[in-house]
Amino acid sequence: MQHERFESWSEVVAYAKQHGHLYYQAPLDASPVRLDAKLPKRKPRNSMVPGDGWKECIRLIPYAALEADPFVVFSDHLGRMRRPVYGPLRGLAVGSRVTCRYRECHVGTLLATDDPRAWQGSIAFGDTLPTVEAVREHVLRHLDDLGGPYPKQPVLWDFGSVYWDGDLKPVA
Repeated sequence: MQHERFESWSEVVAYAKQHGHLYYQAPLDASPVRLDAKLPKRKPRNSMVPGDGWKECIRLIPYAALEADPFVVFSDHLGRMRRPVYGPLRGLAVGSRVTCRYRECHVGTLLATDDPRAWQGSIAFGDTLPTVEAVREHVLRHLDDLGGPYPKQPVLWDFGSVYWDGDLKPVA
């Protein structure tokens, strides 16, 4: 899985509120570790904030297997926060040959989001092959939903079916 840094602390807080977890990469860690995230309703005791000022913070709770104690992070730790990146790798173009994590033995061709073959058999269009115009209207109406937290791309797999998959990688 790929991870990217957040641009601002407000993005970190919004992600933690929505998903209930964050990925944290300590200085000596090889890769980010997923931790449960809770936003306190009031200023935490011993928050290490000088004076009576209070900065928004997030409490990160490691899983028992990590054998680590919960800790509080502030905006100073922005560079250590990560979020997963799903979907095609950056620079992966429509028509690229791809595979995904759970279909390693299969290869497919990445389709455009408004390709009618990607929508045939969906709830929106049924079993008939929709027109390009109908698909484009549908995609524009639901653009926010398509880019959600775990975006997926349509792939025409060599075994003849189209599935919307994430965590894609190019095939050499």
